[in-house]
Amino acid sequence: MVSIRKKAFRSCFRYYCTLGALTDTPTDGVTGDVCPVGHYCPEASTYPLPCDEGYYLDSTQQVSSNYECYAL
Repeated sequence: MVSIRKKAFRSCFRYYCTLGALTDTPTDGVTGDVCPVGHYCPEASTYPLPCDEGYYLDSTQQVSSNYECYAL
């Protein structure tokens, strides 16, 4: 008998995933969602991270604050 196990670690690149997400790209708002405007979501994010004070992102699904958050 072959046992299929669910992936325990989700990459969630450009998304954030909470416990129980069954996909790397959840959009239900419960188990995760697209990384929102004004935030960035590095790989394996469990919640969106806001840009530093005085910086902003004007699009969704950003990965890094280093290059994509810009000064207001």
